[in-house]
Amino acid sequence: DCRGLLIKHGKENKGVGVFISRSSDVTVKNCVFNQLSPSALQAFSVDLQNSHFITIENNIINTKGGASGTAGSGGIRMKLSGCSKIHNNKIITDGQNGYGVFTERCTNGNQFVENNIITQAAGGVGLYFTSGNELSVTKNKITTSGSSGLGIICNQCRESTFNENGILTTSRYVDGFALYGAHNNKGSGNSVSALGRNGNAFIIADGSSNNVFKNSNLQAGAQTVFL
Repeated sequence: DCRGLLIKHGKENKGVGVFISRSSDVTVKNCVFNQLSPSALQAFSVDLQNSHFITIENNIINTKGGASGTAGSGGIRMKLSGCSKIHNNKIITDGQNGYGVFTERCTNGNQFVENNIITQAAGGVGLYFTSGNELSVTKNKITTSGSSGLGIICNQCRESTFNENGILTTSRYVDGFALYGAHNNKGSGNSVSALGRNGNAFIIADGSSNNVFKNSNLQAGAQTVFL
């Protein structure tokens, strides 16, 4: 328990705030993270790799995103990790390609609940899931104002649930929720407003199939559902 401790990281393109590798039953809570400069090395405030039963909650994370021309950096990254909970964090990304939460090839049982994520520059993504199964994504609030970004990306996700999430995007070419090569996912009660020019509320692409979303409120500057 950080009890409000300030953790500075990412100075001169180096450094992760907290790195958790090959561990279990770890909790990171009540911390304040400040990334000091844009990173060329995919620096995240909290970085989980090959870890399970991790809880990250009640943290405030301020990041600068990635340096120009680099892959994204941001708040929380999870790689090859499972059975973990990301809960009630406030994450603000203020730089190019800033990701609130980024997951890669994670195993089953991860939960993402009641997080407040704000991205404020080009290419920002609130929740970016790649190759994940049995995700539970509930009651998150995502606001995206930079161009060419996205609220939630579900890339090759399977058997996951998305319930009662709120997504607001306001800049041009910014979409709300996208399924790419995703199968057998479901959701209910989501609100997606992609209000910028050429913004789509919901994208289903790249052979996605058997996805069922109901009782959702969709608004868009372009199309509410883009296939």
